[in-house]
Amino acid sequence: MAGLKAEQVRGNFQIAQFYEKSKKWNGALVYYNEVLQLDPNSPYAAPARQRIESLKPRIQGSTAN
Repeated sequence: MAGLKAEQVRGNFQIAQFYEKSKKWNGALVYYNEVLQLDPNSPYAAPARQRIESLKPRIQGSTAN
């Protein structure tokens, strides 16, 4: 079970990175948050938190228009 969860976390992190590279900030945010929901102590959690913080201004800026 733990291996499956770890694989889900890794997959969600990679999907988030894909969305971020495609400049689909909201999609990236969803998947980075999913990483934190699945396992907040995984090795991917800290980078996910950092990416969420860096995406917040972009998302807020895009909704201000």
